[in-house]
Amino acid sequence: MNLVTLFTMVLSLSFRGSILSILIILVKWTFKSKLNANWHYYIWLLLIIRLVIPYAPESPMSIFNLLPSVLQSTEIPGNVNRVSDIDDELIMPQNVDINTGNVQNEMIRNENITGNSDNVWLDHDLLLSVIWLIGVAGMLLYILIANIAFRLKINGAPHCKDEGTLRRLDDCEREMNIRTIIPIIYNKNVKTPSIFGLLKPKLLLSSETMDNLSGDEQRYIFLHELAHLKRKDNLINLITMLVQSLHWFNPIVWYAFYKIREDCEVACDAYVLSRLKPTEYKKYGETIIRLINIISKSYWHPVTTGMTNNKSGLKSRIKMVVKFKKNSWKWSVIAVAVAIVVALIGLTDPKSTTSVNDKNNTSILSKNDIDFNKDLYNESLNVIMTDGRYYEETEPGPYMGSNWEGKYDIQLIDSRGNILSKLDLNKAFNEEKLTFQSVFNIEFDDYNNDSNIDFTIGQYASSNGNIYRLFTILPTGEIKALPIRGQSEIFSSGGNRYSKKFEKIDTATFKNRYYDNKTGEMVETYYSWADSENQFVIKPVSTDISPIQTDFPLKVAVDTQCIVDLNGDGSGDSVYYSVDNSSFMVNGAEYIDKLKEMDIYIENPNREWYCIVDIDKSDKSKEIALLDEGPSNDPRSHFFRFTGNKVEYAGSITDFPYTSTCKFNGDGTIVARYRLSILETWWAPATWELDRNGYLQQTHQDIYYPYSYESQDSSFVPVLRKDLMLYTEPDLKAGRVMAMAGSKVNFKATDNVHWVCLSTGNGAEGWFYVEGYSAILVGEEKVEATSIFENLNFAD
Repeated sequence: MNLVTLFTMVLSLSFRGSILSILIILVKWTFKSKLNANWHYYIWLLLIIRLVIPYAPESPMSIFNLLPSVLQSTEIPGNVNRVSDIDDELIMPQNVDINTGNVQNEMIRNENITGNSDNVWLDHDLLLSVIWLIGVAGMLLYILIANIAFRLKINGAPHCKDEGTLRRLDDCEREMNIRTIIPIIYNKNVKTPSIFGLLKPKLLLSSETMDNLSGDEQRYIFLHELAHLKRKDNLINLITMLVQSLHWFNPIVWYAFYKIREDCEVACDAYVLSRLKPTEYKKYGETIIRLINIISKSYWHPVTTGMTNNKSGLKSRIKMVVKFKKNSWKWSVIAVAVAIVVALIGLTDPKSTTSVNDKNNTSILSKNDIDFNKDLYNESLNVIMTDGRYYEETEPGPYMGSNWEGKYDIQLIDSRGNILSKLDLNKAFNEEKLTFQSVFNIEFDDYNNDSNIDFTIGQYASSNGNIYRLFTILPTGEIKALPIRGQSEIFSSGGNRYSKKFEKIDTATFKNRYYDNKTGEMVETYYSWADSENQFVIKPVSTDISPIQTDFPLKVAVDTQCIVDLNGDGSGDSVYYSVDNSSFMVNGAEYIDKLKEMDIYIENPNREWYCIVDIDKSDKSKEIALLDEGPSNDPRSHFFRFTGNKVEYAGSITDFPYTSTCKFNGDGTIVARYRLSILETWWAPATWELDRNGYLQQTHQDIYYPYSYESQDSSFVPVLRKDLMLYTEPDLKAGRVMAMAGSKVNFKATDNVHWVCLSTGNGAEGWFYVEGYSAILVGEEKVEATSIFENLNFAD
């Protein structure tokens, strides 16, 4: 999908979202206080769904059926009835000689039907798409920078130590049934009480504000913020910001999301009130008013949910508090019914303007006479629209002019009109809708030397080229897609948009050419039929054969061939690895599919290097290392050994062979960095050793000695927030020593189960006990590590 197509899709979603926004606002106004605050908030989730899901079921109930047809699509349709006007009189029959591949046009019965397959995008279409993309990037960058900046502002801020306040928060957590440890952080940059963070939430308060509030008022504030946490409002807030970034150009969406934030606060108030006594309702409302009076101006941060982020919604909030009562079952049923009705009319698309489902009402975009079984009787291979519409696009762009958009079949029809076979073309392209702008001839050839008729069908991809799928007709008449290893389609520059004949190099190899935007050059790719795999494979194009490599570990650039003696027989073996082409070849044999059979899945492949290594110099064999960046940039190297006739898996390590932390000892052992699993994200040296079966196993270690913080920036060195009692030995009965608050610490050792040894700059050294991942045992109490240490490192 190219940029302009993506922008067009977003425009369509934004338009439909605007209509749904207006509908939701009208429905909310109609029912006002009849339905509860939760309903008024969660009904907006329908808008978020409408703004992000491009495809929706068609329904006669859809509100978009009421719009003029010109507004039902992002394109400008013409006379939709013309979709049924394309019949046999419009088609260009042709004879195909499979031996020569020549196509002979017999007639063109209507010369007025012309296509626009070579339309070129004009600058302003791409310019608008680029402007939209810049806006999206700017919004996302703002959210990211705001999040980072805000985190830096509160980093190192003092934690609340007032026992009364902490006890009051604990009582509220129990009342709300929240088990997460939520620290209170005082920060002068926080004007209003707020919850910050998704995975490890923090309650942000201004000490000045809290000093002006009574104990009951503090309790109401805590309940409100915990209600945000309980209802996952922070997550919904993040989702709305991301969706708003996609639709930054739409003021209706901005207003709708502004109302979502208002309704969020009202719903949160209702949630708290449902847990208070009626006698407390007035006090809760007075707390909101008092808090707003304390705060001099409206305050909202894009990564927090706060109690008084917005003063403008005060009236509706107080009105809800005054009139609050729990809905009866009758209104609860009505609320569900109204939500279902809004979903049915707002989350569905209009019915197609033209349907062509019967035999007498079809649109044939391509009709080609062939003799697939060489019985001297011609059959017809047709591309037929089975459901869709015709429209005319007047705006300059790739689809300017006539367009037939919808669902298509390829049908093989005999001389008596019987359908011998058919193939769902949309399914082959994995697209809901396909678009053709003219009738066209199918280009035929035999690409894999099996004497069957092969052909291509294409669709527009970008101004640089089109995408094509390969098909064949079997002797039985069945139409099948011709598989290509590692890809389902071919991107190609030049030629007819809807069918193209590729240049054949030999009887079972053809060449494709396409323009590469990255290099600014035309690229040639060769596809060769592999009988053993029953599919086309991409042949690596190598220049000079390199000499046999002898220096290890060896970094090899992906998409290049390396010659190395893998099995110690004195002769060179060729290794080729390509991420983009999904190819892993040794001596010309493909092994990429074998990885799945061995349950090897490379989640985030390194797109620059693979390696040749020598784990054990005594066995004379070398190993191939395929590198995996991992889901969180956690490196992993998968090793494979070539035995002479097959490739075997030899295990993996959590490091890359060419890094300074990875050492091959040459005796079957490797020392490499290993990610520890308690306290924080940190690494220590570990050892892997080949077992008797030649498989790498990590050796057991009682104690790990992590890499030191000494070489790191001081801002990353952990610091004690409070005093911590240490044990002289990893034993709860051992002697004790105190590490003082404010000390910089160095984690020196760990058993990676419970015990961690630290030393401080003041000379204190000892062990502390960790339960689970990061709960530290302090006396009889388990305390979250982040409340004891500052600057702990956690992976994304």
